[in-house]
Amino acid sequence: MRLTFSEIKNKIRKIVPEGIDYDVDLEAGSISVITREPASFGGAGGQSLTVKIAKAIRRRVVIRPHPDLLSSENDVNDAVSRIIPEEAQIRRIWLDPALSEVTIEADDPKSAVGQKGTNIQQLRNEIGWLVNVVRAPARESRTQTDIRRFRKELADERKTLLRKFGTRIYRPQRPGPSWVRVTALGSYREVGRAMHLVTTNESKVLVDCGAKPTNNRSEVQPFFAAPEMLPLDNIDAVVITHAHVDHIGMLPVLFKYGYKGPVYCTQPTRDLMTLLQMDYIKVAQAEGSEPPYSKSDIQECIKHVVDINWGEKTDIAPDIKMTMENAGHILGSSSVYMQIGEGRNEHKLLFSGDIKYEKSWLFDAATVRFNKVDTLVVESTYGGPQSIQPTRQQATQDLQDLIIDTLS
Repeated sequence: MRLTFSEIKNKIRKIVPEGIDYDVDLEAGSISVITREPASFGGAGGQSLTVKIAKAIRRRVVIRPHPDLLSSENDVNDAVSRIIPEEAQIRRIWLDPALSEVTIEADDPKSAVGQKGTNIQQLRNEIGWLVNVVRAPARESRTQTDIRRFRKELADERKTLLRKFGTRIYRPQRPGPSWVRVTALGSYREVGRAMHLVTTNESKVLVDCGAKPTNNRSEVQPFFAAPEMLPLDNIDAVVITHAHVDHIGMLPVLFKYGYKGPVYCTQPTRDLMTLLQMDYIKVAQAEGSEPPYSKSDIQECIKHVVDINWGEKTDIAPDIKMTMENAGHILGSSSVYMQIGEGRNEHKLLFSGDIKYEKSWLFDAATVRFNKVDTLVVESTYGGPQSIQPTRQQATQDLQDLIIDTLS
């Protein structure tokens, strides 16, 4: 159901009872309801106002507390230390003012949450912020710490960007027949520099933006100069499947030359790609060559990232909804499922990304069940008739034999 932002606000106005103070804002494709009375939007099952609104507008809805309700950072830290039991072993507390969220890293998340979420509910009532509890990593990541600090410092700017992204998504419909085209701009019949351009009669979305592992500098970048790519202002969004250099190595180049739109990816992909892009600059400098982008271009990219969770459907363009699912390849790797258009004109397009079909020691197998797929773009690096992979048992034995042979 195609709706403008004005139409969405009108539908919400008809659902929310008079007397409840609230405002409606955009967080890219999500609809944000900011209120001084967040409890009024709760409720059991399908009777909550949040569920009713989501069903009416068919969009992801998040309830955000009004800034007046938010405690200071010192008060948040004090409340967490009082309410969360010691056995939870709190490691770090992160505030994201752009989303009014507090993330608590704990060794024992179950203890931190409390029975039936009692600790979290008490904490929310006292500090006003939304609370997320995650398991603390075994070792602190400097990259992750720097990213969180950077995003916190730019909270106001990020909030403005999210609103800008949303305004572009919920623009009025353009006239004309519906169509969709996929343009190959890298990684087709070659390894590296993955980039796909999805074009419809209303929007343009890039999937991946990688570098090619080669000494030929003219072939390192994907085809940025293709007529369909320019001007960069016409690109509605960039979607990143996973954080390997052949899929993210050239993403900062887009920002260097003026791209100002969103980048959609999972949180692990966000952190890993930043680490690899920084390393890409160091390697280029060590080899005596000029890096294709600078640290400031990477920072600009971080600022434009919109975090996506697996299984969450979100609007990324006026006529495109996207869902990311586990690809089983590396941490945070995703397949990208796009629903383009509506009704009889709807076309469902799936980019597999790099996939691992079976469960591995580290990751679950790739998600392969989708409601319907009209077009599939699948990674096929090892898809040749002679590319027979050994079983995991055989590969393990081969590795063991190699280690024993090397050490003997």
